[in-house]
Amino acid sequence: MEPTILRMRAIPLAEAIKWAYDLKSYELVGKDGKQWSESTGMPSLYYIEGHFDQAASRGDIRAMLQNLLKDRMGLVLHVEENEIAVNRLRKSSKGLSRIVTQAHEPLPEAVERPVLQLSSAGGPRELQIDVQNGTIGQIANELSRMIRAPLVDATGLGDARFDVKHWVIDLSNVESFTAMQDSILGSVSQLGLSVSTGKALVQMRVVDHINEMVAN
Repeated sequence: MEPTILRMRAIPLAEAIKWAYDLKSYELVGKDGKQWSESTGMPSLYYIEGHFDQAASRGDIRAMLQNLLKDRMGLVLHVEENEIAVNRLRKSSKGLSRIVTQAHEPLPEAVERPVLQLSSAGGPRELQIDVQNGTIGQIANELSRMIRAPLVDATGLGDARFDVKHWVIDLSNVESFTAMQDSILGSVSQLGLSVSTGKALVQMRVVDHINEMVAN
């Protein structure tokens, strides 16, 4: 993505909607309450391009894509709150670990960057995560995207911001997506956190209508 151009190539419609509204997979559902995707069979792939007269913020670009989906695709959504099973991120009895430090200087509001920075650690099957100036809620939010399942902050740490260095996830024995989810969730113990299960109200977008095939 460039500051004045949005390009999406060969993207399924569901992915475009999720990016436009900043949704995780489980937050986009159909009228039946199940995760929404295009009709059965191979999903259609779309090429989307938008131009701006000047540099645009990520929020402006998302708003433009929302309008495009409404105008060109007839997208109609409504918001619902549903109680669903979730993973809860909790603080351990010993508190946060040494690799978690309090962030003292907030980033300028104009700076847009991921809270989690991912890189290869000791090998191709090790993932290192560094966090800059992130709340535990933001960390939970990004991990939720990685595991494609709800993960909510139940630490009570609120808006406190932290830096994390050298948080490593070992994926060497991961042979399935479920195993990857378990490895990611288990790795939060390095931060002095734990995961429990429960239920919570989660806000979702429900697809009421969309025209899936549009020429040009």
